Amino acid sequence: MSDLVPIVVQGISWSQQHGQPLVLLRGLGTDCWFAVSADVEEARAFSSCTCTAERTRRRLARLASQLLRVAGGEIEQIVLRVDGEQILRAHLLVRSSTGTTTVETFGLDALVLAAELGIMPVMRWQELAALAASSQRAENASDETATELPPAIQRLLAELEERGFGTDDS
Repeated sequence: MSDLVPIVVQGISWSQQHGQPLVLLRGLGTDCWFAVSADVEEARAFSSCTCTAERTRRRLARLASQLLRVAGGEIEQIVLRVDGEQILRAHLLVRSSTGTTTVETFGLDALVLAAELGIMPVMRWQELAALAASSQRAENASDETATELPPAIQRLLAELEERGFGTDDS
């Protein structure tokens, strides 16, 4: 397998635990996936609804792609990585008449730009596999977390029920 794996946006989800959107990313041709926290504007930029295109970061991605084209530049590759603070980052390999340079930016902004330009971002296989394993461990841990209410709350609810509170008859 190549060291770089193409990454696709699998979908957008809502994290009830954290109260915010998640962008679900998957390694193309693999069973590896991971989620990235997003704000509402970032999540909206991935919407397939044409009614939101002019009100999202896609508008800025379109501007950036037009500026690159006018300046004679081209993004050759977008490499995603997660930094030490667990933030998705991207390295854009930009080629122009003056040479090649690398620009670092936030990962979700790069994913929106990649969608606008029709570029498939990539990630190193080892990092993708580690993120997927970490995501799987976190999912399993949350499945095993006890969802029972504390005993004092259970007693209070039982007492209220005995007194008729919270029933249709009250």
